[in-house]
Amino acid sequence: MRRLLALRPLAGRLSPAAEGVAARALALAPRPSPGVTAGLLVLLLAATGGWLWLRDSSLVAVRQVQISGLTGPQAGRIRSALEVAARNMSTLHVSVAALRDAASPFPIVRDLRVSARPPHGLRILIEEQEPVAAVLLEGRAVAVAPDGALLRDTVGAERLPLLALAAPPGAERITTPSVRREIALLVAAPAALRARIGRVTLSGAHGMVALVRAGPALYFGGPGRLPAKWAAAAAVLADRTSAGARYVDVRIPERPAAGGVPAPPPSGGAASSATGGAGGATGPSPGATGSSAVVPSAPSAPGGATATPAPSGPAASPTIHPRP
Repeated sequence: MRRLLALRPLAGRLSPAAEGVAARALALAPRPSPGVTAGLLVLLLAATGGWLWLRDSSLVAVRQVQISGLTGPQAGRIRSALEVAARNMSTLHVSVAALRDAASPFPIVRDLRVSARPPHGLRILIEEQEPVAAVLLEGRAVAVAPDGALLRDTVGAERLPLLALAAPPGAERITTPSVRREIALLVAAPAALRARIGRVTLSGAHGMVALVRAGPALYFGGPGRLPAKWAAAAAVLADRTSAGARYVDVRIPERPAAGGVPAPPPSGGAASSATGGAGGATGPSPGATGSSAVVPSAPSAPGGATATPAPSGPAASPTIHPRP
């Protein structure tokens, strides 16, 4: 009866004669005896038990651990912690979670990738955090990762951009919102330009300010559109007409401005063109590059230089404001 019920979904697709033939074929099909069924069940249980025994047996125990991607003074301790955790596994039963737990005391480890090499090999590739900034803790520069983790043993932290930290963090990770925004500013920076930043501060008038070593202050304003602002800053810094500027304002990246540029010495017609026009702004040189015109605001700059509005255009260069 159950076999006949199984044919009901086919009703409407088979003719009555075909249904009758199928029903007779099912009725005549041999049925496995209870002994065969029991034997198959025992065989299945034995295979499952054998697999469970094999995957944790010494026949496939991890004995060779290859670890790559580690650098810095903590490499030895991280390697030892991972090897201890790995040797409690087999190549058929690898726990990536246990390996991540073993590496969790070391913030320099961002993630790891594991591949088994039966019968006894295990390969671990470490992905390290790249420090982007530093903070001063107890008079010593400590590197900071993009996620705010403190990388205490990182070599060369004193060469990283310094963040202003009002109070030491309560844990091994910076959670202060304003400092996290400064970290995000540096994460968005091109690596070559980030290496030139000496310090990041907050200004009530200009928002986030990145100070270029032996160069101008970069005004970023709020945390929005950071890639576009960095692109505008890079373009202005590459423009030879902005050489010697005291600040570069990229709060509106389509209209960057460089202020406090030393005025060229007066000499005939060049002097009139350098000082002519509203506000005494110099025009871009024929070979200069840049993004667009000046921002519409007029921030104060060191040395008394100010930015004045200028019309934007598709091929406009950054407006340069000479120092009085």
